[in-house]
Amino acid sequence: MQLEPGERSILAYFSDRQQAQEAALALKDVGYLALQIDGISRYPNRLVYESYPVNLSSMVLHGREYGSQAYGLDQGPLMAADPSVSGMSSPAESAPGYSYLLTLVTGQDKFDTALQILKQHGATV
Repeated sequence: MQLEPGERSILAYFSDRQQAQEAALALKDVGYLALQIDGISRYPNRLVYESYPVNLSSMVLHGREYGSQAYGLDQGPLMAADPSVSGMSSPAESAPGYSYLLTLVTGQDKFDTALQILKQHGATV
């Protein structure tokens, strides 16, 4: 995406999906429409794990055995080395940090107002 002259983009990070959605609603209420919320995951193709339990054997063997084309057996052992696989750590979804990205495109004249709304809702910009 390329910004038009006079447009600015804001990348706002949230640790909670609810916060991101509330910020998006507040922005829409005052007329900002060019925005979206995306989840950030440590795995580039999270859909692979949604239908199977994430454990050591599923991460090592999920390639050909489950018919997934996202990762093959070459990546399986590396994926299995992740600390979250053992069950001794928190799942990836609850990992601390910023898991949600709200992207907003606005004109220069409305930039400061949008920034203020995002910060009021707990965004890191």
